[in-house]
Amino acid sequence: KNSVGEVNPGYDDTGYRLSASYIDQFADNTIGLAIGFARLDSPGQAERWNAWGYPTDTVGGQANTLILGGSESFATSTSNVRDGLMAVLEWQPSENYNGALDLYYSKFERVETTRGLQTGLHWSGAPLTNAVVEDGLVVAGTYDGVRPVLRNDRNKREDDIFAIGFKNEFTFNEYWTGMADFSHSKANRDESILETYAGAAGSDIVNFTLNRRTGLPNLDFGIDYTDPNVIQLRDPGGWGQDGYIKYPKFEDKLDSARFSLTRSLDSEMFSSFDFGSNWSKRSKSRAVAEAFLDLANNRQPLPIPSNILQSAGNLSFTGIPGTIAYSVPGAFNLYTPRTNINQDILNKDWEVNETVITSYFKLNIDGQIGDIPVRGNLGIQYVNADQESEGFAVPGGNATQAQPFKGGKDYNDVLPSLNLIFSLTDEQSLRVGVAKQLARPRMDQMRANNGFGIDTTRGEWSGGGGNPELEPWRATSFDLSYEYYLFGGKGYVSAAGFHKDLKNYIYDQGVDFDFSVFDLSGFTGQIPTSTIGRFTRPVNGEGGSINGWELALSLPFGEFVPMLDGFGMLGSYSDTRSGVRPQGPGTSQPLPGLSRYVSNITLYYEKYGFSTRVSQRSRSSFIGEIQGFGADRETRYVEGEDLIDFQAGYSFSGDLDGLTVLLQVNNVTNEAYRETFRDPGTPDRPRSYNEYGRTYLLGASYKF
Repeated sequence: KNSVGEVNPGYDDTGYRLSASYIDQFADNTIGLAIGFARLDSPGQAERWNAWGYPTDTVGGQANTLILGGSESFATSTSNVRDGLMAVLEWQPSENYNGALDLYYSKFERVETTRGLQTGLHWSGAPLTNAVVEDGLVVAGTYDGVRPVLRNDRNKREDDIFAIGFKNEFTFNEYWTGMADFSHSKANRDESILETYAGAAGSDIVNFTLNRRTGLPNLDFGIDYTDPNVIQLRDPGGWGQDGYIKYPKFEDKLDSARFSLTRSLDSEMFSSFDFGSNWSKRSKSRAVAEAFLDLANNRQPLPIPSNILQSAGNLSFTGIPGTIAYSVPGAFNLYTPRTNINQDILNKDWEVNETVITSYFKLNIDGQIGDIPVRGNLGIQYVNADQESEGFAVPGGNATQAQPFKGGKDYNDVLPSLNLIFSLTDEQSLRVGVAKQLARPRMDQMRANNGFGIDTTRGEWSGGGGNPELEPWRATSFDLSYEYYLFGGKGYVSAAGFHKDLKNYIYDQGVDFDFSVFDLSGFTGQIPTSTIGRFTRPVNGEGGSINGWELALSLPFGEFVPMLDGFGMLGSYSDTRSGVRPQGPGTSQPLPGLSRYVSNITLYYEKYGFSTRVSQRSRSSFIGEIQGFGADRETRYVEGEDLIDFQAGYSFSGDLDGLTVLLQVNNVTNEAYRETFRDPGTPDRPRSYNEYGRTYLLGASYKF
């Protein structure tokens, strides 16, 4: 159950999870079978507010006063249903062979309805009166002449995932063993993203105040936006459309095969060596069809049919009593699609293929250096990657003249590594690791899509897009950790540090580019004399570093105070710093996804069948990557957060042995997700505020 409640009609705030499994052995225990099924029905409710931006103007004689440009209030309800089925068949006819066949299938369906109100404030052009300014920001006032857009949107997503694997393990003799592993997986996603608009015939007046802590406005409008006698289907924003529909489609396939041989050694230092090769081939494609939606009768406003009207959506978290609500699928038949052919849409139509072959040799260590036992491995990998992409090149932003375009690259890497564990005493260990590493680019960064034209200001060719020649992140890493085990292994204290010396990384940059690879014959007018121009795309930067340290501990309190037996604590704290600038040299933006400070702490009690835990997860602010306009990635400044979860359970004994009940509460304090606008020399301004509520889960399991 979600604490936000039912913010939209037709959606529940309660769901369920169930799973069942069967495990058995047959044929004198030479055949094993496991079958499992799980269903997740997890509804979601969320309240979201977004700011359009904060322009500056002179207000009450104060120049450069920040003003909220526009506001969006949305209430979202989702239905999430996932069915998963797995099966494992294992056969071991002798000590010399073991084979396992794994099957997995998952079907996921998500239906999401969002209702909300968008309105320009300062950017609406309406005059501002009764303004209240605090610390250079307008925190209250009145706008007379706004034209809110009422949204009723519906997104539907279907995912199908299938995976099969066949692993074979061989024992040839007392020294040699081998392994052959084959796998295939496929994922398909089909989405429909539908927007519909409604509004009043005339303009409105709104009084507003801003909450300085959250940024949330309190909006008091003059019109009742739940009244179907006032609100009609129309284009109140003057966008040239009455709705919009998108059909994104994704396909992702992965085939792989792995072969290895292991030879045990009679050596005081080395226990064995193994070598082998891994082959993988991945293909990912993305396509999308999009269309404007027009109302009948030359886009004339249309009263909302009474048979599709529903009870009002709830926007009270921003002071709006409600908003008109209707069945979005029921309204869809009132529109006529008008295909949108645009460069931005073709930029989402691409395919990337990559084949990676990794060969390796590894020497396993199990011996002593002096009087100190040491374990670990010494190895080397040779990686060959062959990547290619197909997409479109769009000249002059004219999608009707799009040209098929392809590109790719083949490269090799040699990656040595050394990992050692020194057993200083029975309670103390020291771990050391040194390795060359790589991380491949995202598939969308390697797309061959490009748009190009003539920069009339600079008199040269210009463009932007993906980079099918993009190479991976490469680094040399150094890791060191110390572990001290307490009370016979019941607790521990550890300290770890790492340093990654980046040889290159990935960021978007304008580079010199020869545009002669494109067909330039369709351009007329003032043509640049040189085909060399500026092209913005993901490229490989050079240099940089990431380093950090972490402290962790596990303490069973009963070892200190016997009456506290069963109580304990788990905790960790890390500090990670980045010397990389993903937007290019001279910029100050940190790596996306990287919080400098991260901490986790858990207090628990486990005894007599009872189990109780309270956990807190904290992270400092970071750059987040989200799905933005057009389903493309965008980066945002995300505020730090503190999440608290609670769990309590009891495992029965006696006649009810095998029965366990569990209660969980996620996000106990209803911590919100926050984004901010951040610019040098300007205070942070709230950009987005999202409340997902706390979630309660009550469950039981029984083992036969």
